[in-house]
Amino acid sequence: MSFLKWSKWVSLHKIYVTKNAALTPPVKPGVYKIKCVKNGEDVLIQRANDIADEILYIGETKGTLKERISDFWKAANENSNDIKTTHSAGNTYVLFNFKLKFPLKCLKVKWAITNNSKAVEKKMLNKYKQKTFDLPPFNIKLERLW
Repeated sequence: MSFLKWSKWVSLHKIYVTKNAALTPPVKPGVYKIKCVKNGEDVLIQRANDIADEILYIGETKGTLKERISDFWKAANENSNDIKTTHSAGNTYVLFNFKLKFPLKCLKVKWAITNNSKAVEKKMLNKYKQKTFDLPPFNIKLERLW
């Protein structure tokens, strides 16, 4: 969305494994996107409209981006038999074994601060669906079995 001021793409691995504080997401509400980069190239996913796109997830939080993106990281690192963290995209990542195609070390995130995160996320998802005829792979909504 052109009216949002987006951060640069940041490695989730650098934020949470090397613990680079300078890269930590802000303690503000907003929207965020996740993609995978291997060997310096975006990993593209063929979508329903025969368009290849790199976005794996579009999310939002009315809380803090720092906490919500951390929730994704924690959930994505859990064992599928012992999921405790509640983040739908992180849980989807684990349950569908997306790590085989999109290793955690390759995931990058970028964010934009907004107080209207739910409406902005909805617009972003609708724009994505209009372009690809599909949703990003991690945006699957699943009923909890646990």
